[in-house]
Amino acid sequence: MLERSNSGAIIIEEINDGCVLRVGEKILKRSLGTSICAKISDYKIKSRFSKVAIDLCERPIGAEDAEKLKKYIQQHCDVKVSHIYSNTSDVSRKSSDGAHDLNLSGSFESKKTLYSRANLRCGQILEYDGSVVLMGNLNAGGHIEAQHSIVILGEMRGSARAGISKDPDSFIYAGAFMPVKAEIGDACVTYSQIPERLIGGNVICCLNNNEIVLKGNFDEKPSKGCVIFA
Repeated sequence: MLERSNSGAIIIEEINDGCVLRVGEKILKRSLGTSICAKISDYKIKSRFSKVAIDLCERPIGAEDAEKLKKYIQQHCDVKVSHIYSNTSDVSRKSSDGAHDLNLSGSFESKKTLYSRANLRCGQILEYDGSVVLMGNLNAGGHIEAQHSIVILGEMRGSARAGISKDPDSFIYAGAFMPVKAEIGDACVTYSQIPERLIGGNVICCLNNNEIVLKGNFDEKPSKGCVIFA
């Protein structure tokens, strides 16, 4: 079932026992919570649902603001907010040497995982309090830091640090592995330490006895802390 609001600012799509609210840019940021709650309250009169997902479309929003919005909606509407999506996530910061601001167009987050369709360029830094999936490339001079795991579907030429939370199951995966440096927790591997046969190939890095193990053959029996891709 699909309903469009009179203003065209919010579209509701009902799915199973929940619904997706697609919020347009006509609604001011300061009015997001009240406008979404009003729409949910009106819609619940004619339809029963317990879960909602919020799609903010092109509107930029950071993880902290998204969490505040989620709590506001749950407190005022008696529903569970399963996801908040945005095509741009404000997860960038400037490095001390004047790195470029990072505009992650095409990013969204779900269950403490940030998904980005962007390429991370030289001088850009991406930090996230969870796991990161980069669908583009990590160029030389780019850097990613994540509390848990990092997946790079393209080329990994920059540096990445996963497992900042000390989670032993954290890992780093790259579709084309040729990093300056890869770190998991306090363990580190540099380009010069990578076996030649693994450079440029699909590689997963995981921890074994507090040391980084590199695997290019996923049929191998994984070391402790590795994640099996079925």
